[in-house]
Amino acid sequence: MEMQKENRTDKFIKNVLGSLFLQLVTIVTGFISPKIMLSAFGSEINGVTSSITQFISYIALVEAGLANATVFALYRPLATGDKRERDSIVSAARISYNRVGVIFVVLSLGLAAIYPLIGKTDELSSMELSVLVLVLCLNTTINFFVLAKYRSLLTADQCGYLVSVASAIQLIVNLIIILVTTKIGLGVIAVRGLAICSMFVTSITLSTIVHKKYGDIDFKAPPNMSALDTRKDAMMLQILGVVVSGAPVVIMTAILDFKQISVYAIYNMIAGSIATCLTVFTSGLSASFGNIYASNDEKLLIKTTSEFRTAFYVILAIIFTIAMITLLPFIDIYTEGITDVNYHLPLFGILIILKGLIENFRAPHGMLVQSFGKFKSVKNYTVIQMIIVLVCGGVFTKIWGLEGMMFALCITHLYMLIILLYVTPKYLVKMSVKKNIAQIIRVFLILVSEYFIALKIGYVPQNYFEWLLYACIVGMITVILVIVVFMIFDREDMISLYNRIKFRLKRR
Repeated sequence: MEMQKENRTDKFIKNVLGSLFLQLVTIVTGFISPKIMLSAFGSEINGVTSSITQFISYIALVEAGLANATVFALYRPLATGDKRERDSIVSAARISYNRVGVIFVVLSLGLAAIYPLIGKTDELSSMELSVLVLVLCLNTTINFFVLAKYRSLLTADQCGYLVSVASAIQLIVNLIIILVTTKIGLGVIAVRGLAICSMFVTSITLSTIVHKKYGDIDFKAPPNMSALDTRKDAMMLQILGVVVSGAPVVIMTAILDFKQISVYAIYNMIAGSIATCLTVFTSGLSASFGNIYASNDEKLLIKTTSEFRTAFYVILAIIFTIAMITLLPFIDIYTEGITDVNYHLPLFGILIILKGLIENFRAPHGMLVQSFGKFKSVKNYTVIQMIIVLVCGGVFTKIWGLEGMMFALCITHLYMLIILLYVTPKYLVKMSVKKNIAQIIRVFLILVSEYFIALKIGYVPQNYFEWLLYACIVGMITVILVIVVFMIFDREDMISLYNRIKFRLKRR
């Protein structure tokens, strides 16, 4: 058992490092690429591409649940070394992904025909809008037909770090293509079309890794389609999740103009980068918790869950406190010189950080749902969440614009957090809800108190260097405050985490 725990820990560390590398690359390229596109094509085109991308995420729901179901089905044969069962599952995944790939292509053609009727812009003709839709659909098409089966296998085998490295390389190549093509003056369709070439880098890399690591794997073995039965519940959960996350852009496409969507996209890009930092930990642990769950070690599961949640909330408090204080100064510097729409929206900035904080409070619970395959336990609640965001999002956006949409998202994520505080101890892990709520309150109080102190001081950085120095100072103060607070109130978990880290460093 000790060897198994050490093995899980080793794989977790690799996954965290690989994911950290990917997230750093994602953040850097995620900031540079939109800035290049904004400077080259303006806010309206940026809004158009953001809108189309969201619609594509909806038609991509033909795959809903398949990735989670495949990963969950592969836990047991990979843990037991049953190669025959492993091959039957990856074969079933290959067939399923090919089927959804065909459906996605048909839906892409339909979206290309319909979108010009939904989104009107003077920057592109109806034909150009249709072509842009098809170009932006190519990424997902390649994923379904080539990449998805490799990603699922490596993720289930706790080798997500290999996927992370391949994805990071793809993002770097993608950025280089965008930079070069905009510099030589190509149009948005040509720029986005040539950027698709970066996907072939990932395809070749992952294919090579899988066939080298699993030399005897057979993707054309007799398929075990029944192994993917959990897809139905996972599918509903994923569909509802995408509807909730994608609702803002769809609703704003109907109510607001593309320039306002561009404002949302820039703020959401930065907030998304913050959330991405946190996925370093949840993505690395999902397979590990699935492995513990499969071993039926309840005592270890309870202890590990408590320690992970505490560690996650420590990181959550640090990252979102820094973000709340430094977001608007960064937006002002980032959008300097772009005058076709107002990007300085303090209330919207506060709301988008609060939305991210509330959403991530429930991330440890959501990770457990995925790790254990207990998708059915939250399905009905997610339907209600979807209804809340659609109704409140539509009404509030009509009344208050961007701020109204973000307020609606805060409400819907708060609802789901309350539900998961009830669901987790009942269906997943026996945990202290009182302790969880106390930790949430502490994180919130740390964020609010530091934010108001920063407002009192009133310092505003004028360039990237000043902003970076300011963020570092805020970060150091926040780290000290958060660690002191959690050491006082969650001493046992903090000491245990310290001992784990100390043990790993000694082994190195």
